[in-house]
Amino acid sequence: MTRIHEPALTRSGIYRLLATAFLYPDPKAGGVAHLRDASGRLAREASRTGLARTVRALRRTRNTLSHRVGGTLLDDYIEVFGHGVSGDCPSYEGEYDQADVFQKSQMLADLNACYHAFGVVPSPEIKERPDHVSVELDFMHLLTLKEGYALLQGHGAEKVRICRDAQESFLAVHLSPWILDFAGRVARKASKTNAYRALTRLLTVHIETELAMFRLEPPGGRPGAVSDSGTDEHLGAAVSADHAAMEASCDAA
Repeated sequence: MTRIHEPALTRSGIYRLLATAFLYPDPKAGGVAHLRDASGRLAREASRTGLARTVRALRRTRNTLSHRVGGTLLDDYIEVFGHGVSGDCPSYEGEYDQADVFQKSQMLADLNACYHAFGVVPSPEIKERPDHVSVELDFMHLLTLKEGYALLQGHGAEKVRICRDAQESFLAVHLSPWILDFAGRVARKASKTNAYRALTRLLTVHIETELAMFRLEPPGGRPGAVSDSGTDEHLGAAVSADHAAMEASCDAA
């Protein structure tokens, strides 16, 4: 039997896994083992919530990472993204459909307002812009983690609604307009043995599941470029947070 807070914590874990995976790998850290173990654990958790496509994508990711040689994904990362901002598959929201520098500046300001509303700022240690894919995914990790904590602690429906609205707004305004395009570009760039093919499929499946849960249309009203077959049951759960300002900040983006 699935407890009421478990779907939110599983979603949070997947966001965290993806946020870590799409950062520039630290050659001194054992990132592959961590991602592999997290994929296996999350596959078991997702299987209890009826997310068949997500379970398959997590298992594929775990199996791919189990065959990696070495402790990091550095070679795989460089093959796809290079050492700078990739022209083929940039990892930044601001590189997609931003007509001019003023639009990009406004988008970055809106992102910072969203982060500030929840009392967080991107860590200076990762040295990335606030619109980097890992930063945005990690923010969704925070929002869904707050959901799971609030449900576990019984914080009440109003706080649940505030953070639920924040998640939906951030997905609609910041992630959904570009993330599936990004995933499709990575899938086309990565070789068949590159770990980012499996990670990108997981990203696509997870985002499509999130959009379906909130009844948000993907860009163009169609699935992403590396979509898997099958359907998932919609994740149901209320969400929580203590910062009502997030609603206004993200809706104004």
